[in-house]
Amino acid sequence: MIIDHYRLETLEEAVELLSRDHPPTYPLGGGSELNKPNKERYVVIDLPNLGPGFLEKKKIFLRIRATATPQ
Repeated sequence: MIIDHYRLETLEEAVELLSRDHPPTYPLGGGSELNKPNKERYVVIDLPNLGPGFLEKKKIFLRIRATATPQ
């Protein structure tokens, strides 16, 4: 169960929250896993303000930054 939500402005804030032990904190991507019914209590953080998203192709791999948008 999501008990709190943050929309952060800096990468440093994200790293600080993600490295704490209690309550568990997860980056919010698409949200499908985190929105499933769950007894665990945790905090989520939004990443879009942390910089532009991008797609990058290297040989047969596609790298997608967490802040990339469907557009």
